[in-house]
Amino acid sequence: MTPITLDIPLTPLPFKYVPYGKQHSNGRIYGYFSLQAKCAHWKRKFAMLAAQQRPAKPLDDELKISFIFKFPLRKKDKGVEKLKKSKPDVDNLFKLPIDALNESGWFTDDQRVSVVSGVKIHSKNPGILMKIELASMYDFEAALT
Repeated sequence: MTPITLDIPLTPLPFKYVPYGKQHSNGRIYGYFSLQAKCAHWKRKFAMLAAQQRPAKPLDDELKISFIFKFPLRKKDKGVEKLKKSKPDVDNLFKLPIDALNESGWFTDDQRVSVVSGVKIHSKNPGILMKIELASMYDFEAALT
């Protein structure tokens, strides 16, 4: 399998289990959006964009996915792309894109993803750049050195 590169023009969104908003005395949470609803909406948009580029047959091998999470530039960056050192945590950024790829038919099961790596940056072109390729034992050994 030759490596596949995907460039999805959506600003990355972290996956969170806890909704935000104000909690009423009856226990319900009120707000314009719960974060779960926002995640579900983002994931649907991502899956729709990814489905346009999916292979004819779902991938059924052990996979490695490398991510570049590109957040919008801030004024203080002065047009220069830089590593992002602030929230969200990079590990919270992997779940939604992988789930969306799975739902849009990219792989037979997201358990096929064996190796994941990522970096988050401030960029002129926000979005998510992914490279999907076959995983090998070298990937595991290299992670330990």
